[in-house]
Amino acid sequence: MIRSKCISRSVTGLFLLGLFLLPGTLRGEAALKDGIYEGEHSFVAVAVTVTGGRMTEIRMTRHGGGGEKYAEMVRPLLVKMVEEQSTEVDGVSGATTSGNHLKKAVENALRKAATDD
Repeated sequence: MIRSKCISRSVTGLFLLGLFLLPGTLRGEAALKDGIYEGEHSFVAVAVTVTGGRMTEIRMTRHGGGGEKYAEMVRPLLVKMVEEQSTEVDGVSGATTSGNHLKKAVENALRKAATDD
């Protein structure tokens, strides 16, 4: 009985360790291929640089909605997405639509990095 509990705990521990070590694999995310990938959504276009399988830079190449004021408001999201290696970052108050379009444009670029289309 004690041996069975130890084995069960060991298996559970290994599983939980795997959740932390291989998050992309367990969630079904593909590895990103190095390169520069363009993505767009609505009035926003981006160029995402991938190096070593990670996003290293995101440049907004077009922002046609709301003018430069909104483009400047969402620029901090570019840094956050690179830092967190995710598009699931908090938005910017007052520029919700621009921020959402920016995130979708980055997601579209990352799809290309994952599938090399």
